[in-house]
Amino acid sequence: MTLTKEIIRAQALELGFAACGTAQAAEVNPFHVAYMERWLQAGCHGIMSYLERNREKRYNPALLEPGCRTVVSVAFEYGTMADAAAVKDSNVARFARFAGNADYHKYIKDKLYTLLQNLNRISQVPVAGRAFVDSAPIMERYWAVRCGIGYIGHNHLLFVPDIGSFVFLGELLIDTPLCQYDVPLELSCKDCGKCTSKCSGKALAADSPLFDARCCVSYQTIEASGRQRTEGKQYGCDVCQEVCPLNKK
Repeated sequence: MTLTKEIIRAQALELGFAACGTAQAAEVNPFHVAYMERWLQAGCHGIMSYLERNREKRYNPALLEPGCRTVVSVAFEYGTMADAAAVKDSNVARFARFAGNADYHKYIKDKLYTLLQNLNRISQVPVAGRAFVDSAPIMERYWAVRCGIGYIGHNHLLFVPDIGSFVFLGELLIDTPLCQYDVPLELSCKDCGKCTSKCSGKALAADSPLFDARCCVSYQTIEASGRQRTEGKQYGCDVCQEVCPLNKK
């Protein structure tokens, strides 16, 4: 059987992924490269020096995985509004919702390799590939948009239609080209201003086109040296997601 985007999506959904899309492997759009370079030059990444390394690979998946012809992007849903309410009403320090799960890196990567095995059973020719889950220089949100599984909101997070932004992302780079690929969604955030106004660190400043990670409570409680509890939050922050009408739906 010849692999198609529909077959890949069906196999991914069967494994429990909330969304799956495909795109032809190519160099990242120069506009997005320029934004990333401007963001780094402004120091908005703080002490996350790993974002400065391997930029050539970050901007070209074929350098990250030689022979790559197709990018498969997946989203895995986590957390519910009921979970958030339970945490919010408790007297313990707040933890971001993603921290209540087992190590998602291994869990999702294992699922991606299972997807690769399943594709090999279906395909007429062997399919070689490599899985990534927030552990390599790859622009995950960029490829999620290119693969048509979501769009970027004003809180700079990926929103998957009918799912929301409480998702983990993963990628499978394979050496098999497809006859047709998915296309980006013609959707956008309505900019209600709630995430911007509720961001206590002002990381989502309305007058700045750059997201300043250094001001984000998640950065301050997870990435920054000498991490400390901030505004009752022990590890991460979900405020810009919890106030979003798209997530409440």
